[in-house]
Amino acid sequence: MELTIQLVCPECNSPTPVNINDLAPGRRSACNGCHIPVRMTHDSLEQFSRDVRIFCENR
Repeated sequence: MELTIQLVCPECNSPTPVNINDLAPGRRSACNGCHIPVRMTHDSLEQFSRDVRIFCENR
């Protein structure tokens, strides 16, 4: 299982899954439709927290 976090486009609100290994300072992910940098939201962090919990339980 790979851990991903759903980052959200501020323009069109579409989620963009980003592999947690690809997150790094200065490295940005962009929306596939708008090509605008996506952002972390409260909801995306909540979902990521649940995913991490499940990931750890299955190890």
